Amino acid sequence: MAGKVPMTATERQRKWRAKVRRQKIWGSNADLAARRPAPRREDVDLWPTPPCLTAALIGKVLPTLPPGVIWECAAGDGHLVDALRLAGREVIASDIVRLRDGFLQLDFVNDPAPPRTRGGIAVTNPPYAGSGLGDPFLARTMSLLDSGWLRAVVLLQRADSGGTKGHAELFNRAVAEWTCCWRPVWIPGSPGGGRWWFSWFVWIAGRSGPPINARITRDAIT
Repeated sequence: MAGKVPMTATERQRKWRAKVRRQKIWGSNADLAARRPAPRREDVDLWPTPPCLTAALIGKVLPTLPPGVIWECAAGDGHLVDALRLAGREVIASDIVRLRDGFLQLDFVNDPAPPRTRGGIAVTNPPYAGSGLGDPFLARTMSLLDSGWLRAVVLLQRADSGGTKGHAELFNRAVAEWTCCWRPVWIPGSPGGGRWWFSWFVWIAGRSGPPINARITRDAIT
């Protein structure tokens, strides 16, 4: 097709991983809880943040953060971007695949950070371990924080993410863990409830944990 931009090697790899994960999830997955008959996603790496988790971020976490531009570095289709802007924050949005006008197309793990994000705060719902990008994303985020490029980092993680041996030191560095005490449904229309609960973890440059834990109930953000 004329004018079509060729995919980068990273994008092709991501598309392949998404295909493999779709086969695992929608195919012969032995875990019946993982079989959701409808609806299905075209790209399982795209998981727009559920409104309840977004509300916890805006209502509870955002007021505790320092001032400065926010970098949504895994912006997807912009759910968090819109909420953060409505809350009055300046937001720079990027993702490996650009889904909206005004967003930057950028490979967060490998590409240089946009100049305007220096001194800013990274806030995002990042890729998870199953995508193969979870740990590289975490490593890149901490590198930008430790180098002084970022002032703070806020990442959404499954609440059990900090319970693995490989993550213990990293998550002990966080200054705050905002645990959302419910199991959100990620795909609208899915039968049944969610499978996991989640936390917003906060890291601040020049400060260290262990994190102070605050537990948020669903009725506190509605």
